[in-house]
Parts: sequence; structure tokens; C-alpha cells
Amino acid sequence: AASDVYKRQTEKEESERMRREFTANVSHELKTPLTSISGFAELIESGMAKPADVRKFASKIHTESARLLTLIGDIIMLSELDEAPKRELEAVDLCPLVQKCTERLQAAAERAEISLSFDGESVPVLADPAQMEDLVMNLCDNAIRYNRKGGSVAVTLKRVQDRAVLTVKDTGIGICLLYTSPSPR
Repeated sequence: AASDVYKRQTEKEESERMRREFTANVSHELKTPLTSISGFAELIESGMAKPADVRKFASKIHTESARLLTLIGDIIMLSELDEAPKRELEAVDLCPLVQKCTERLQAAAERAEISLSFDGESVPVLADPAQMEDLVMNLCDNAIRYNRKGGSVAVTLKRVQDRAVLTVKDTGIGICLLYTSPSPR
């Protein structure tokens, strides 16, 4: 009983640490495009932008606004997941799920001139399959979308001790998220 209390307290502390880290990362991710938008708008408003540059600045404002909307959409989705009623978890092998996601995004990667690869092993976890698929699709789609032409996205899945470790590594602006889940018993 004492070990259960200790385990719950440790999980609660880890959850709070992850929440603080997430908030700090999101704040940084939101501040960057807002700073860019503000700077370009200020140049246009003050008349310092040459007429030939106004169209280019407007395009950059549009791009950064789209980036903000995507980030805000992701935040809303995460908050909805937090507030959603708890679903029953089931044993899911992440390997075919992640492979399916990368295959579905292959055409988008090719259009963006991004190399997309997946290397993984069978790793069963307790999870909601639909939420896991949404998570993987979102991470991979963002890694493609916020990358550079000729860049790459490498998705790996492996078992480390009794945990699944999914990594989405890209050559773009980057965002860090580590999800580990205990294997089903």
C-alpha cells in the first residue's frame, strides 16, 4: 500500500514536471512566430518597408500565422485529450500503427521534398489506438511541414527496458516530445 502511494506521488510529480516543460516549450514555440509577425507588421506600418518588400513581408506574415494556427490547434487537441473521459486502453503493437502513419504521409513528404523514413520493432503498449494514431500523424506531419527542402524526417520505434520509445527526428525547426508507455502485462 505504501509503495502504491509512493508510485502515485512519483507519477503525479512526473506529470507536473512534464506539464511545466510542455508549457515552457509551447510558450517558446508561440513567441517565435509572433515576434516575426510583429516585426514585419511594424515595418509595413511605419512605412520603412519598400513597396516591393510589402508583398514578401505579407507572405511571411501569412506563413507565420499558419504556423501559429497549427500550434494552437495542437494545444487545443491536447487540452481536449486531457479533459476527455478516460477511454479503455487496449494492447496495441505500435510498430504497424507507426508504419501505417509514415506510409500515409509519404506523398506529403515527397511533395515537400523531404525524405521520410521509419525504422521500428514490435512494441506492444497499453493505449487508445485512435489517440496514438493521431499523436503519430501529428508529430510526423509537423516534422514534414516545418522542415526545409531537401530535409529529412526519421521516425524510430524501439523498446527500452519495458517501455516504448517513439522518436521523430527532423532537420526542421524542431519540437521535442518523448512518449513512453509501459508494456501491457
